[in-house]
Amino acid sequence: MSRKRHTPEQIINKLRQAEVELARGATVPQACKKIGVTDQTYHRWRAEYGGMRVDQAKRPKQLEKENSQLKKLLVRRMVELATRYGRYGYRRVTALLRAEGWPVNHKCIERLWRQEGLKVPQNRPNGGAYG
Repeated sequence: MSRKRHTPEQIINKLRQAEVELARGATVPQACKKIGVTDQTYHRWRAEYGGMRVDQAKRPKQLEKENSQLKKLLVRRMVELATRYGRYGYRRVTALLRAEGWPVNHKCIERLWRQEGLKVPQNRPNGGAYG
């Protein structure tokens, strides 16, 4: 059986069709067969989209997009601070970001720091007594 991706609008419409069938006295497996999905898919959709309207289903996508834009801004600012203060690590950069008003913790900044491939340059020895 081929897999088909359904949009949130299609899912909500199919759930409505299933509710109509259930109201007419059909069992859940019969309603699922009528709308063309498995029992498991129906229950998963009902848990995720049950009671939603079509306009409400679009909201999570908008939030995802907004979060990704904020994350890009945060990464850009983090890289700016890392280049400006070359010897600062992710913990000091976290403190600077918090002072600027970003609601972040050190775990988030460390993860983004590693994703960007940032490293703190090693401290060079100054020669010492023998040098």
